[in-house]
Amino acid sequence: MPTSAVPAVPAARHPQLRRTVSTGVRLDGRPPVTDLQLMFLGLSPVTAAAAVLLAGCGVRGFVISDPRPVTWDDAAAGAFDLPDVGRSRDLGVRQRIRAANPNAVALSDPARFTAEDRPSSLVIRAVDLSDPDGASLDLRAAAAEGRVRERQEVLDVVVPGGHAPGTTMLWPVRPWYARACPDCMAKAAGTAQPEPSRGARYDAWPTHTALAAAVLAQAVIAQAGAGGPEVGHRGHPSNGPVDGSAAEHVTVLHPGGPVSTIERVPNPQAACPLCAAG
Repeated sequence: MPTSAVPAVPAARHPQLRRTVSTGVRLDGRPPVTDLQLMFLGLSPVTAAAAVLLAGCGVRGFVISDPRPVTWDDAAAGAFDLPDVGRSRDLGVRQRIRAANPNAVALSDPARFTAEDRPSSLVIRAVDLSDPDGASLDLRAAAAEGRVRERQEVLDVVVPGGHAPGTTMLWPVRPWYARACPDCMAKAAGTAQPEPSRGARYDAWPTHTALAAAVLAQAVIAQAGAGGPEVGHRGHPSNGPVDGSAAEHVTVLHPGGPVSTIERVPNPQAACPLCAAG
């Protein structure tokens, strides 16, 4: 029996929800959710839970790449089951994706992600800045990043260092070549807020993971297929108007005991010589 606090979406197993239904003309011109092709490079508790939620929403095309083992903290965050501890993260998430949506295809080989030139494709990259020694780095994950094309749209999900566990930053969707540098990510995270007490933190951690995963899932569905924001790098085209502040702000989700908070902070990339030169 699943023990995680963010289970696979049971409603997605209902035959009526799995059936493809024609809704007529799509006024916004976006592709249906079933056409989205997503690649998850690295898995944090938030991105792992969001992948399962997206499968429950009808997304069928997944590439999940993170061979690192599930830790006890991953299970405590509510994104994995206790029996998953020690197993590879991508295996556990791919199994839960198929449980949430039997029509989903969840692969583990980044070379199988062949949708880079399609507007309905998006890469969700988990970036962990909380480990100053780089122990969380994996050579296989670095090799997977090397396969991403320069113009592929990417949404970075950042775990900043020096903050309470569960603190998550959602970076604006940008082309791969215009992704933020670690210094910009650290600057956007700012100064750590007072950390909840240990008891309150662990009690509220799974609920915060669920909240952050829901925000990420909405961002993925809103951005995938939208043509990406105007970023002003190398003449990257835009397929339509977007929220003028979308590329100028970073969403920061802070855990609380028990109430989480959502903050929008300025994107520091415009003032960064390294990012501006990209």
